Amino acid sequence: MPLQPAPLAKSFYWPFRHWVGNQPALLPLYRACFLGRSVERQKKSDFVNTRRDVVGDTKIVIDGFPGSGNSEATKKLLESAREFEGGIANHLHSSSLVLDAVRRGLPAGVFIRSPKDCVISTLYRFKINDLVSPPNYLLKLWIKYHENCLQVSEGIVFCDFSVTISDFPLFIKTLNSKFDVGLPTDIPAELTDEKYKQRRPLTTKRQTKTEAIQFFEEKASPELLLRANHLYAELLQSAPNVLKK
Repeated sequence: MPLQPAPLAKSFYWPFRHWVGNQPALLPLYRACFLGRSVERQKKSDFVNTRRDVVGDTKIVIDGFPGSGNSEATKKLLESAREFEGGIANHLHSSSLVLDAVRRGLPAGVFIRSPKDCVISTLYRFKINDLVSPPNYLLKLWIKYHENCLQVSEGIVFCDFSVTISDFPLFIKTLNSKFDVGLPTDIPAELTDEKYKQRRPLTTKRQTKTEAIQFFEEKASPELLLRANHLYAELLQSAPNVLKK
């Protein structure tokens, strides 16, 4: 079953923003055009340490491609890190900002998840127009994001979704061990507490999870998915400091 069209402007905004956010040469444009809304949301946040850009007081970057478990994990971290001195850049969804941070010498943690699961989760949770952002476009974004991150893998701790949802403190302890960050580790191990769930209203969802899976399987290019899976295997096996189960 195809996705229902979303409003045209919104349909183009999401895929275009994420395309620009994964082009390192366009980082100034990304900051100028797309981070204003995020910074305004940051000012209204209950978490004093949250940052939506790599700014002067940023001490660490925690990021991942959409659908990788970012929301629940970072909310838990920010809840526990209220006394942490320094900014925690999160929810950037931009490999260009991750590259910028690592090249500045800042530590980074990146959540990873299989490309198929990431794309299905994104199709399910957001109003994304079939004509603008089909599974193949999202797969290309997934590939670009992670290819960029692998360029600076020595400065990143990668955490697979299986660890993110089952043993999140292990991720924080690994970050502290590698980078001497001093993040708190007294946080719940599993991301199951309703307090930390980032529930989106049903009105933002265009279809059921079953329909999203069917849509992916009908539209996704086998060749592109194979390329993405090979990259995912490289992330799990070749990149240093990978947390996986």
